[in-house]
Amino acid sequence: ESMQRLAADGLVVSRRRRWQVYEHSKQEIEEIYEVRLALEGYAARLASQRITDAQAGELARLREPAPADGRLTVRVEHNELFHNQLVAIAGNDRLASMLAHNRSFAFNRQVASLYTPDDLAVSGAQHTRLVEAVLARDGDTAEQIARQHIQSALEIIIARLP
Repeated sequence: ESMQRLAADGLVVSRRRRWQVYEHSKQEIEEIYEVRLALEGYAARLASQRITDAQAGELARLREPAPADGRLTVRVEHNELFHNQLVAIAGNDRLASMLAHNRSFAFNRQVASLYTPDDLAVSGAQHTRLVEAVLARDGDTAEQIARQHIQSALEIIIARLP
């Protein structure tokens, strides 16, 4: 049943009675990230309009990037926590559901391994600027930064995937 669910999400395929992890084409990756551009950009706008004082404190703690000590798992977990928190603050369950379904090729270990230390620094700075825009309740800037952040990720992935 679990494998059937993964297959329904497009993460695995059955070939000759064996399950294999599905590898997205560059075209599919571009499409996934184009959807992320629209949805996460709008989520950042909503978050800046709906953030509570309690949520602001939680988001401010995520402003700092993950430790750059080479552990991919820590970076991936921090990135996922950051993006999930931003979407939760947006307060739109349907939007959150659509983003969760579209995360089949998000910042996972494979994608994280494509980033150089300079790329990670840029990504961390984008996170910081995004948090600052949301905390300032500046929806235009928050949406713009979120879109730039996802566009940068897409460019890294397309340029470096085999």
